[in-house]
Amino acid sequence: MADVPVVMAVFLQYVEGSRSVGVAYCDATGRKLGACQFTDDEHFCNLETVLVQLGAKECVLPKVGAPAANCLLEISPISCTS
Repeated sequence: MADVPVVMAVFLQYVEGSRSVGVAYCDATGRKLGACQFTDDEHFCNLETVLVQLGAKECVLPKVGAPAANCLLEISPISCTS
């Protein structure tokens, strides 16, 4: 089971004029679930850092946030599902 990928979900929204990013992930290999929320800049540098650290192979996005999530597709080559 060492080759089981990490799956994550991302929710993007604007709160009080700043970008708020919610992330949840499931790591079946390490038997871990995690969640966090943070503010990010227009380049989504913090989100990119989370993507790299988790090594996610798939990302689930809500259909409601699809226009804001287009930038996520630009910064990472992971598979996105909405």
